[in-house]
Amino acid sequence: MVESVRWSPEAEARFRAVVSYLRTNWSVRDAHRFMQRTDQAVRMIMRFPGMSRKGRKGTREVLVTKHNIMTFRIKKKELQIVGFWDTRQHPSRRRISEL
Repeated sequence: MVESVRWSPEAEARFRAVVSYLRTNWSVRDAHRFMQRTDQAVRMIMRFPGMSRKGRKGTREVLVTKHNIMTFRIKKKELQIVGFWDTRQHPSRRRISEL
């Protein structure tokens, strides 16, 4: 069972950029919903880490919204979120961050 969560600096920056975009171009309510969906995804991964699809380089991926994927790995009892990006982005541009 996963006991802690750690975000890579790059994944956290991308997450914050999405929240900022939503606040600026949509609404605070939409940004809040997005943050709730991300939190729900993290909590679900913590309980059931194997329920997501396999990613590259030993990672797994979960779809947070239809436009956002979160990439993670489990090391010991820690959930490491190593990527967060737009699904419309070309797959070769997706980089997996180290912690």
